[in-house]
Amino acid sequence: MQRLKDWSRWLFKGDGSRATAIFCSLLAIVAIWHALDFSHDFDPEYPGLNRDHYSSYAPFAYRLAEPGDTLDLVVLYMSAAGIGLSAILFMRRDLQHIDSAEVSIRTTIIGFCLAGLWIGSAPDPTPDGWHGLAWQAITRVSTPLATRGALGILAILILTLIIYPISRHSRILYRKASPGWRALSVLAGLGLCCRIAGWPDPEPWGYWPRWAMIVTQSIILGALITRISELPQLSESSHRKISRRMAFSTAGLILILIQAGFYIHWLHWPIPRFKVVIPGQLYVSAMPPPTGLALANERHHFKTIINLFNEDTPQRHPNFPKEVAYAESHGIRYIRAQGKTYGSVYVQSTLDEVRKPENWPVLVHCHGNMDRTPAWLGMYRFIDQGWKLADILAAIERHRGYRPKGGTTILYNDVLPALEPDRWASDPVAKRLVANANGIKHQAELRAENVAGKKAATIRK
Repeated sequence: MQRLKDWSRWLFKGDGSRATAIFCSLLAIVAIWHALDFSHDFDPEYPGLNRDHYSSYAPFAYRLAEPGDTLDLVVLYMSAAGIGLSAILFMRRDLQHIDSAEVSIRTTIIGFCLAGLWIGSAPDPTPDGWHGLAWQAITRVSTPLATRGALGILAILILTLIIYPISRHSRILYRKASPGWRALSVLAGLGLCCRIAGWPDPEPWGYWPRWAMIVTQSIILGALITRISELPQLSESSHRKISRRMAFSTAGLILILIQAGFYIHWLHWPIPRFKVVIPGQLYVSAMPPPTGLALANERHHFKTIINLFNEDTPQRHPNFPKEVAYAESHGIRYIRAQGKTYGSVYVQSTLDEVRKPENWPVLVHCHGNMDRTPAWLGMYRFIDQGWKLADILAAIERHRGYRPKGGTTILYNDVLPALEPDRWASDPVAKRLVANANGIKHQAELRAENVAGKKAATIRK
């Protein structure tokens, strides 16, 4: 226990740069671990089926790197917390006790937080081809002129908050800062530049710039926590009242910023797991929520929706009736799965519908766009677009963040030889899928065999 206390005292001793640097180092270890640690998730449906990896790095890293996914949301949370902590510094009204250099540092910190809030809430590129509200939309021709102007003003404001205070007091800030905070400040600036420029960006693409932004926001939060801890103590008479007021005000501000970020994020991603396969022709997604479907339909004008999930089951999605009602009221043809939703006959029928130009644009979805829809899309890419099985399976595991489920292997072994026999026979991965599924039984079959074995043993006794 004493050793732990000594280590904690050493860690937080000084100006906080040591603890911030160690925390950033731990983040770097987590980022590298997620990129190199391949998942070994267990598939309860086909417990004995061998599932190979087809990506160069861990699939979960590709999933995290998607615009608007976990890493961008972490930046959103951290930036909102940074603005809330910055508000504490200004609510204390101790500006008369600090010099102009410290005011410049606090102003620059707010600029970094606003940049993180913007980047975290406006993922780019958008999953559906919308111009978006990210800084990249300023240079897009498809962005309305008024939107480009507003985003340009916001970009100038943030750059001014970051660059002007530092350039004005650069020498004073350099002398005032410790060597640790000088290095961390440079690292924060490089992290922001890396995220904005998207470079360097080795595979997994988009992963490392997003982690760089998380490191940047961690440095900003470390600087804020250090400054708050150095604020002069309040008198006992006013401590409780002011502390409670600041706590509620800060929490309220953080929640408001997060909710605003969620709304901007929703504008970019109105339907979960929405992706463009062929612009103006084919899109895939999870089950669309009513408001998300309405917004997506305004942008893409769907003519056909294909639901791959059989809703005549206890697993019926709560949004299913609303989706059907919306499709009927807007003249969208709705094709729902009924009965057997696997096998070559059903897959061929859905492919036939997607191929008809009079049905375009088509939205294909299941419930989560994690199993059925990615597997269906893989068959479409193999049969209609000529993709190789290795590329198809790599795309599925990068989308899911895990290896394709065992059912995908079984489905491909059943459907692809029937619908595309020549290409199946010539694809080297097909032989591996056949070997992996050889003698494998579904967990329901194994359970039935186990029950039958117990009954036989009982009869013998």
